[in-house]
Amino acid sequence: MSEAGEARAVAPVRVQMGNKFEALRRQFARLSWSAFSYRVACLFYASPFYGYFLKGRVPVSLLTIPPDPWPGDATHGASIIAGKMSLSGAMIPIGDDPWDWQRLSYPDLVLAELHGFGWLSDLRTVGGDAARRRARELVASWINAYPTWHSLSWRLPILGARLAAWLSHYEFFCASADDIFRGLFFQSLAQQARHLLRAVKSETDPLSTILALKGALYVVLALPELVEDDQEKLAQLIKTLTHEMEQQIRMDGCYASRTPSHHLGVLRLLIDIRAAFAAGGYEIPSALQGAIELMAPALRHLRHGDGGLAIFNGGSEEKPWIVDMVLSQADARGRARRRIPEAKSFTEGGFERLMAGRMMVMIDAGLPPASGFDRVAHAGTLALEVSVGRDRLIVNCGAPLAGQKGWGHLPRTTAAHSVLIVHNTNSSEILSPGGLGHRPSQVKVIREESEGNIWLDSAHDGYEKRFGLTHRRRLYLAATGEDLRGEDSLEGEGSADFVVRFHLHPKVKAQITQDRHAALLQVGNSGWRFRAAGGELGLEDSVYFGDGNYRRTQQIIIKGRTGEDGRSGAMVKWALRKERYT
Repeated sequence: MSEAGEARAVAPVRVQMGNKFEALRRQFARLSWSAFSYRVACLFYASPFYGYFLKGRVPVSLLTIPPDPWPGDATHGASIIAGKMSLSGAMIPIGDDPWDWQRLSYPDLVLAELHGFGWLSDLRTVGGDAARRRARELVASWINAYPTWHSLSWRLPILGARLAAWLSHYEFFCASADDIFRGLFFQSLAQQARHLLRAVKSETDPLSTILALKGALYVVLALPELVEDDQEKLAQLIKTLTHEMEQQIRMDGCYASRTPSHHLGVLRLLIDIRAAFAAGGYEIPSALQGAIELMAPALRHLRHGDGGLAIFNGGSEEKPWIVDMVLSQADARGRARRRIPEAKSFTEGGFERLMAGRMMVMIDAGLPPASGFDRVAHAGTLALEVSVGRDRLIVNCGAPLAGQKGWGHLPRTTAAHSVLIVHNTNSSEILSPGGLGHRPSQVKVIREESEGNIWLDSAHDGYEKRFGLTHRRRLYLAATGEDLRGEDSLEGEGSADFVVRFHLHPKVKAQITQDRHAALLQVGNSGWRFRAAGGELGLEDSVYFGDGNYRRTQQIIIKGRTGEDGRSGAMVKWALRKERYT
C-alpha cells in the first residue's frame, strides 16, 4: 500500500475543505494593500530594466561580521562535500561545477531551505579547504544562475535568510578567497541587499517578515555604506521589528501560531539579531531584549522530559541540544511555568502542563491560532501528549517534512491527534489553501492543585453548531506521577458517533488484554495499563512524524455513540496507571 493509501486507512476523517468561493474569499481577505502592491511590483522586478535600479557602489569589506553561534551538522556537511544535500526530507544531488540551480524541481519549502544557504553552517562545522571550496563553488554557481531578481530565489524571506547566512559565514568561505570571487560576491551581495531594503516592508506573512527583517538588519549593520542614511534606516527597521514582535508574540511569551517549532525558530532569529547588534557595538533595542526574555520561559514550558518539544500545530520534536543552545543563548533565567494562561482570547497561549513525579502531560487547551497565523494549524483542540521521564508515551502524529509527499491535509486532522473526534469531523475546518475555517470560539479551562495532585477541567465548542455537542475533557494526575485519569464527554442533545484516540510513540509496544477492557503498554523498562469504560476499546495502526521521519506506530481507540441507553450525550472514562511487577 502506498503511503498516501496507508494514511487514508490509518486516519480516516471527513476533511472539511470549504468550497472554492470560501477559499477565494479568505485568500482575498488576507491580501493587504502592501501585498497587492508587492505583486504588482513583481512585474517590474521581473523586467529587464529593474537591474539598473540595483546598480551602485560595491563594497569591498564588511564593517562588522554578525556572529553565528549555532553549530552545524558535520555529517551533513561531509555529505555536501561528497555531492549530496539532504533538506526537509528531500535528497538533492549536487552536480558538477557550475551547478544548474534552475533545473531543480522540488517542493517550495525544500527550495526555500536550499536557496536560504543555512546549510553553510554544516560545511563550516566540517572545516578545511574542501569545505571552503564547496561553499565557494555553490555560492558562485548561485550568483551566476541568478544575477537579477528571480520569483522564487529572491522572495523576501529566502533573500533575508541567504544574506544573513552569507554575511555571518563570510570569514569561513570568502575572506580567504581570490579577488575574482570576492568581487563577484560583493557585487551580488550589494544588488540583493538593495532589493531587500527596498521591498522588506511589503512582506505580510508573519514568519517570513522576521526572516526578511533579520537579513535587512544584518545588511545595515555590516554594510552601512549601501544605505544613504544608515542610522535612519536602522531606526525604521527597529520600529518595524518592534511592531512585528508585538503582533506575533503573545503576552505570555507564546508564539502566535501556537506551533512550538515556530516558537523555537523565532526565538532563535531574535537571538541572532541581538547578537548582530552587540557585534556592531550598538545598543540592544529594549523591545528585542524583552521579547527574548518573554519567549525563553515559554519555550521551557513546551519541552518534554527528553528535552524535545511537544508536537502541536505542525511542529516537530526538534533536537534537544538545539533547544538547550537556544535557551542558553537567550540567557533568560525564567523557569518553566506550569501553564501558559487560560485562553480567554487570541493573545494567550493556552497550553497546560501537568507535572508530577516523572510524568508530564501537555494539553492544547487554547483557541486555535488567529487568521494569518493559522496557515499550517492543526485541528487538535484539547489534544494531549504524555511522557514519563525521557520516554514519550502518548503523542500526536505531527507533520511530514516538505519532501515527504502524499499525505495532504491528513496530519492536520483531528483524527491525527490524541483527542476525541465526532463523526469523523474535524473540530476546526481545514481549508485547502491553508488555514482554518470555522473553529472553536470558546475553550474553557479550570485548574486546581492540592498536595501535588492536579485536576484540569477543559471544554471546547467546536462541535456545537454542527452537532449540538460540546467536548469536555477532565484530567487528574496523582502526585506520584503514576496515575493519570481522564474523562472525555460529549454534552448536548445531538446524536453522533465518536472516537477517542490516543496515538502512541513508536517506541511503545501495546497489546489489548484478553477481556478487551485494557491495553498493556511497554516503554523502556516500565509497563503501563490503560483502562477504559464507556466505549469499545481497540488498537489500530497509526503514523508518527514527530522526529521528521515517517514511522509506523499504533493508537488506542475508544469508539462510542451519543444518546445510548436513552441518555443524552456520552461519557468515556479512562485511566493510565503504572504496572507493578512481582
